[in-house]
Amino acid sequence: MITLIVWICMAALCYMIAEKNGRSTGLAICLGILFGIFAVIGYLIAGTANKCRFCHEGIKPNALICKHCGKQQ
Repeated sequence: MITLIVWICMAALCYMIAEKNGRSTGLAICLGILFGIFAVIGYLIAGTANKCRFCHEGIKPNALICKHCGKQQ
């Protein structure tokens, strides 16, 4: 019973984080159920990355120039 409650909580946490960051919520629920706390940590880490406004690749939050397209942020 406790395991079921933990799985539901992990899925709910992944859902909320994914929805806040504009990611796939269905995938987040599945990953939350399958991988638990590791999925929550992964979604939290992925949420800290910014995307380049020109090429939409992931860049560091404090980057001044995109390493993928070379344009200034």
